[in-house]
Amino acid sequence: ATHIIVPGSHLCISINIEPQVKDYQLAENLFETNKNLKYLGICYGHQLLSQILNPGSVKRAVMPIVGIVTVHMNTKDIIKSELFEIIPDINIYSFHSDEVVQIPKGFIGIGSSVCCSIEMMASEDGRFLTIQSHP
Repeated sequence: ATHIIVPGSHLCISINIEPQVKDYQLAENLFETNKNLKYLGICYGHQLLSQILNPGSVKRAVMPIVGIVTVHMNTKDIIKSELFEIIPDINIYSFHSDEVVQIPKGFIGIGSSVCCSIEMMASEDGRFLTIQSHP
């Protein structure tokens, strides 16, 4: 595989259960065997990547977040893209009970909201892009 998308799930990263452990093992294996792999993580995929790279970085949200949130983009000089240059803020649907509370080493926070300080993050090498909400 050259690209992988890990979407949302009914699983919670903050609750360690068997299916989640299998997801960890699969993702870690993909990262180790393919150093050029491009990864897009959405919701669960955002949290899964963070937890693998920085154990303990995903916590249960104070209260579940459900509905439209405004994500403030912080991409100037980080991601060179005309799309991000013309969209300083985006309204996006959120439905989650867990959230990333600490950015893994080698990553930059590129989006935040009043509900979640790490709505989006990207790796400095450009291989990984993740978003908490559902585009």
